[in-house]
Amino acid sequence: MTLTVRQPSTDISEMVVAPGDIHQVFLIPGCQERMLLHPDPNVDLCAFFIGDIMEDIHSAGYQLRNTFLNARFLVPDDEIKNVRPIEPVMMVGYPNGLWDEKNNRPLARRGSTASHPFLKWNGKPEFVIDAACFPGSSGSPVFLFEDLMYRTKDNAYTPGTRAQLLGILASGPLYTSEGKLIQRNIPTSTTIVPVVQSMMNLGNVVHASAISDIVSIGKEASLAGKGFPKAIQL
Repeated sequence: MTLTVRQPSTDISEMVVAPGDIHQVFLIPGCQERMLLHPDPNVDLCAFFIGDIMEDIHSAGYQLRNTFLNARFLVPDDEIKNVRPIEPVMMVGYPNGLWDEKNNRPLARRGSTASHPFLKWNGKPEFVIDAACFPGSSGSPVFLFEDLMYRTKDNAYTPGTRAQLLGILASGPLYTSEGKLIQRNIPTSTTIVPVVQSMMNLGNVVHASAISDIVSIGKEASLAGKGFPKAIQL
């Protein structure tokens, strides 16, 4: 796990980069021991303990360059009725494992909801988005994202940017492309084109409300003193 840390008093530029940024790499033995699965086996969500890593960073006089998502990022109850079936969304992650290794940055992608974000798609606590979702994007936070102008709870528009957490990308449907035998210009050689699974640019997103269930379990495990092998800074 590569984390970016900086001195607490460091000035941040318009690119959210500070001259003292340091990329620290942590080796995490026994990853499975740090995981807590959602209590509902049909919900593809887990929690991952990093408390010891945070303590190491703070004890060294640094702070993690991040933003913690809390309840303030959720759509307020009195605004849910104004959310439409089709809304602009943005997700942040690592599609196909791609990332900015030099600056330790993920990639942001835009799309829209394909089903209502507060209805249960096929009875499951999830909804569907229309976006380029690839392996590696799983676990990406999905935000209701409006830039320059955004709608208020009174359905009026106001200047600014709104980013509200709708859920976590978990999966996506695939379709197969049937191949065929074709003759190549290589003597005595025939190449088989295989059946290929392709993404449909649709993604299934677990509702943000499901996060609270696993957060509660994480708190209980922390209070109970759950142990696991300590992370090693490289």
